[in-house]
Amino acid sequence: MRVASQLACLDPPGRPPQSRESLSFQLDLAAGAGRRDLAAAVQASLSVTADMRAWFDPEVQYTAVRQRRTVTVPPRVLIISCGDVAKERLAWWKGLQDLPGGPLPPVLAFSCDGQPEGGLLVRQGADLDAMAAPDSMLYELTGVVAHVCDADESLEWGTDLYEGHLVAHIKVPWKQGTGGGQGGAPAAPGPPPPDAAGLPTPHPPAPPAPPAPSDWWLFNDFSIQPVPAAEAGELYDGQKVPCLLFYTRRAVDAEERAAQMHEEEGLLGTRPTPVLSSLGFQALCRISPLGLRANLRAPTFLPLGPDELPRPGMLLALDAEFVSYSPPQYSLVRGMEVTTRPSRLGLARVSLVRGEGALEGTACIDDYIRSPEAVHDYLTRFSGIVPGDLDPARSPHCLTTLRRAYLKLRYLVDSGVRFVGHGLKQDFRMINILVPSEQIVDTVRLFHKPRMRQLSLRFLASYLLKTSIQSGNHDSIEDAHTALRLYKEYLRLEASGALAWTLDELYNWGKAFGWEPVVWKGGKPHPQGPAPMPVPP
Repeated sequence: MRVASQLACLDPPGRPPQSRESLSFQLDLAAGAGRRDLAAAVQASLSVTADMRAWFDPEVQYTAVRQRRTVTVPPRVLIISCGDVAKERLAWWKGLQDLPGGPLPPVLAFSCDGQPEGGLLVRQGADLDAMAAPDSMLYELTGVVAHVCDADESLEWGTDLYEGHLVAHIKVPWKQGTGGGQGGAPAAPGPPPPDAAGLPTPHPPAPPAPPAPSDWWLFNDFSIQPVPAAEAGELYDGQKVPCLLFYTRRAVDAEERAAQMHEEEGLLGTRPTPVLSSLGFQALCRISPLGLRANLRAPTFLPLGPDELPRPGMLLALDAEFVSYSPPQYSLVRGMEVTTRPSRLGLARVSLVRGEGALEGTACIDDYIRSPEAVHDYLTRFSGIVPGDLDPARSPHCLTTLRRAYLKLRYLVDSGVRFVGHGLKQDFRMINILVPSEQIVDTVRLFHKPRMRQLSLRFLASYLLKTSIQSGNHDSIEDAHTALRLYKEYLRLEASGALAWTLDELYNWGKAFGWEPVVWKGGKPHPQGPAPMPVPP
């Protein structure tokens, strides 16, 4: 948005004011007593006067000034920052719950009706057509980021420990008549089919009417689900407080507005534009590693060639390792030690292995991620990362930046590559990258019985592949290759009809001898140590 600023010198007074124009990316909401609704608070936020000390001119230099900032041109998407959740602000939000349209109006209208010094008048309403006027700019509520502080959890954990969490409500236009999801009307019933005698049968009772389709979706961590439109503005007596509000400009003319929304609907269901071109991806895979060349060992991978470009359905095995940047925090709650804040983990290594072709089983990416800050714990027992591996001055590995690693992963995801690995869902969650479920083949899920424990990669590899892995430090290339072999074994067992029997055998063995890797002697599995004591009935 364009903001006009005017500085008036207070010491000494009487000097000509200075004016300048700047760009701002969000509007700080001036909420509080005296603002009867959100429109009044937004209007007060569009023109703000404050006394401060600032640089005025070379003669007066640093002195007391009065600054007046006025928004002259609102942006296409108006982002309103609601500030922190202070008691006064929380009381103000609670007071808006009894308004007819709720605390968050669906529509804001900006106009210049008699406002002095280029200011804007702000009105609020519930309908775009009702608020439309020739000299106004219409804005529709399209997003809400809110802080949720559950009263019961706050009481259980204590106000000093419970911090709550953030959720987002996003308005996504749905395509009417497409069927499925939120959109699409049910088909009208046809004539009743005839019975065996050729006579028409009566209609069965009509099913209950489906709920009205909603444009609003709730994003709560990795949970995404549709919600009623009223849910976006519901504050639950202050347990949910807005942090950011997104208002998108809409055309005043109804036909132009319909064309604008039709254009937005056309973007739904399309694949995202790749973050890299194919040439850019190949160049990124062959970029020189960070660090000193004298320290580098022989490469552990062979980059994808021009005839191996990522494509939909291409199979790659993936494994990732992490280090800890901060320790977990513990507190006593009702005499029990509980984790109030888990350890903060960061990506340290990501390896991908070809799952098909002449080079199947060979690594195509093996990136060590340069540490952006001091590492608290390398978690060597689980990650295989040791001090120096992430230091450009000492690392003997192919060291890169987190941004480059993310770009490569994002390109592979957007290209439709299928990933196979062990515990991939958790890995992608920790990497913080969203991958469609149809592109994930997780061996944890493949070799799992409902309501039973999950089996480790070491146990599965020793029992099904007769292979010992992770005997020393963890190696993500070895783990990715093992997951790939397990997937191939799963396909073989499924094709032969032996999958269900093999799963029963795996779980029966684990219950009898424990879940540690097995040792094969004379073509039969044996436990590594003495068998565990049987559990009494």
